[in-house]
Amino acid sequence: MGCLTVRCPVVQFNPVLQPCMDFGIVPIAVEPLTKRARFKQVSILKRKIADATATAIRRARELYKDLFQKLGREEEDSLVTDYRARLLEWQSDLKGYTLTAATPHHPGKADIAAALARIAQLLAIRDSFAFIESLLASKDEWLDTAEDIRDLVNFYKTQISAWRKLLDGLTSFASNRAALDKVPDAAAALAELALIRDKPKPYGQVNRIEPLVATVAAINEQLA
Repeated sequence: MGCLTVRCPVVQFNPVLQPCMDFGIVPIAVEPLTKRARFKQVSILKRKIADATATAIRRARELYKDLFQKLGREEEDSLVTDYRARLLEWQSDLKGYTLTAATPHHPGKADIAAALARIAQLLAIRDSFAFIESLLASKDEWLDTAEDIRDLVNFYKTQISAWRKLLDGLTSFASNRAALDKVPDAAAALAELALIRDKPKPYGQVNRIEPLVATVAAINEQLA
């Protein structure tokens, strides 16, 4: 028995748009075209992702400079490593001030707790790009936190001795407070010292402490 060959009429068959349903023939030209389109879409998507990643890293490097006054490295993992190192330094400093800040008339207890919580939350993110995304999403909060940390580090490293003079002075002058309050200069200095002591963020007024204490001490000696 011979084989019967049947062809789909040319006028009824488009090899790109539709199969010839009568004879079960599926055109083979569709799949290569579809694959090429998919490859192009994937290429565009990869380019968009790469551009977004590069933009995020650039912004993260700019933020690093704002936070730490130095440049971070350009590569993603290296930049995150730099961030982690600086954050751990902050964390160590702040933990060292926790006990002192918890004693009466010492500033920064709430700011230290808030900064430590923020640092721990970011350090807990292991994926480098997720780390950067979280950082950039809270950029303003990090800038505020960095300002608080700089004030705290400066206070507890360089201003604490002047602060102790304020506290010791107010304690020592208390026994003669009634007489000192009758002297306008002494009363004004004592009032200002008390205001500085009670400020939640007194860092900008610490340089006023020593001259004020000296004023009261001189008058106190005259009254003795």
